[in-house]
Amino acid sequence: MKKLILFCFLMLQVSLHLFSQNSPEIMVGEKKLDLAKLNVDVKIAGNMATTTFELFFYNPNDEQLEGELSFPLGEGREVSRFALDINGKLREAVIVEKEKARVAFESTVRRRIDPALLEKTQGNNYKARIFPIEPKSYKRVVLAYDEKLILNKGELFYQLPLAYEVKLEEFNLKISIADVEDTSGIKTNLKFEKSGKNLVAEINKVNFKLDQDFIFRIAKNGNKPTFVAQDDFFYWYNTIEAKERVRPKPSKIRIFWDASYSEKDRQFQKEIDLLQSYFDYLINVEVQLVSFDFKARHSKSFKIENGEAKTLFEFLKA
Repeated sequence: MKKLILFCFLMLQVSLHLFSQNSPEIMVGEKKLDLAKLNVDVKIAGNMATTTFELFFYNPNDEQLEGELSFPLGEGREVSRFALDINGKLREAVIVEKEKARVAFESTVRRRIDPALLEKTQGNNYKARIFPIEPKSYKRVVLAYDEKLILNKGELFYQLPLAYEVKLEEFNLKISIADVEDTSGIKTNLKFEKSGKNLVAEINKVNFKLDQDFIFRIAKNGNKPTFVAQDDFFYWYNTIEAKERVRPKPSKIRIFWDASYSEKDRQFQKEIDLLQSYFDYLINVEVQLVSFDFKARHSKSFKIENGEAKTLFEFLKA
């Protein structure tokens, strides 16, 4: 059977939880299809990470099944790839706009071609109809996402959420960090080894229970940039040290004061206190006051010396 895979975003409501991510699953009716095997490939270049999940769901039944894949993602993670195994070959999805995806989906169904549509739904969750899931066999699904790593106190933070509490037949993890040669800058329990100009860590397990996240930090090496090139593209990343500058105090300011009737219940004293604290900071300043309602009413100048603004405040109270 022919297969068309579409990649569509249905933006309904965004409610993200930092670093929270439940396990991907396929539901067949009210029953869950077990995740049997998992391969994870993580590639990090500078402050960007691409994480690719290759999932194998097993159908233990004697009949062909149809299910719905659910793949929750945490904050800041955006899907960049979706593919399904059709007759032993991976079919890659194409990204289209919502309306075009719907039209293509309906047109494909009419031509008796089995389509797959990956949709982004509430809370950064993704779902897709998965068919066919052949009896006594594995269904292979590939999904990748990109994310920008958080830089905090000179370290880039990466978390791979795998606390699924499931036991897998096979689990394989490979993490590659580009343009980093010194393992001393990696804070993790994983063992990284040098591979050219990269650092690589691998885990290969059978009958393995996923019950913890993999977390590590990468120390930023001063202002040394990261440069990665592939095919006709390159990625360059560097941090620039921000230098603080003291902004000179203004000698003149302008205040627009809403004198309309709608402000009759305003918290006047809080506004006065705020202005006074600013004048205490400025010490000496010339104030141009413009009062207005539905149009500008008055424009009057006041001179503030040593933070003293009594004349201005009395005018505002009048």
